[in-house]
Amino acid sequence: MKLFRPIGMALCIAILLISAWYAPIDEPATQQVDAGLKRALVTYGTARLMHGAFSVVQGTQFNVAPAGLGTTLSPGQSLAPVTEMLKQFSDVMLLVCVSFGMQKLLISIGGYWVISLALTITVLGWGLQFVRRRQSPEWLTKLLIVLLMVRFALPLTILGSEVLFKSFLEKDYTVSQNAISSVPTQVETTAGLDSTDTKNLSIFGSTKEWFLAKLKGITDRHESIMNSVGLAAEHMVTLIGIFVLQTLVIPLLLLWALSGLARLCFQILMNRIPKSVVT
Repeated sequence: MKLFRPIGMALCIAILLISAWYAPIDEPATQQVDAGLKRALVTYGTARLMHGAFSVVQGTQFNVAPAGLGTTLSPGQSLAPVTEMLKQFSDVMLLVCVSFGMQKLLISIGGYWVISLALTITVLGWGLQFVRRRQSPEWLTKLLIVLLMVRFALPLTILGSEVLFKSFLEKDYTVSQNAISSVPTQVETTAGLDSTDTKNLSIFGSTKEWFLAKLKGITDRHESIMNSVGLAAEHMVTLIGIFVLQTLVIPLLLLWALSGLARLCFQILMNRIPKSVVT
């Protein structure tokens, strides 16, 4: 039993130092960040395409003039709130892309040799005090926890977040992304932007029935576009929730859990278990 304490500590220190220098989790974490960034970029691109399609429809006018008499209709102006919503959605997705980019940079910073060297010195100093059964200075313990978090917390958090994404969020992401991907084409097709209906329609007739038929056609197209808007809005909200969970909520919760676990482990090692834990 007397040998177990130094041997166990030496083994833990060896694992920490090997992990700090050879970085077995940095590459998988970076790959997961790249995968998340690609998903975010696809969604961002789709958002921009949707914004462009609805902007074109918004500016479309219908000159309905049988026998040279009639009016100019601009039903697309009612889509102004939709285009604004799509702009905000694309802005959110741009921030998500930036978040993934920052995660990749932070992994590189955490894997910098200076961090590994500082962690090595701190671990060896703390371990020496532990093996000698001496109380390590509180500042040394806090510094060790901080360096451990800097070096390992973010890659572990990213890997954990990706596991949760694949387990609970990936299916919803796929469904919502596929749904909004088809919206730009549907809107352009429904609006008939390339048809002669968007031009002066006076050559097709001058009767009241013709006027009402054309007006009904415009109304039907507008209603179909608004139905696409409703469907797209629901999926956009879902996508925002998924990406916010993956890039903000889940990582913060995992960081909080890792920080608490690290403090608890050191308290146990130093025989300072909180009463709340004992009870």
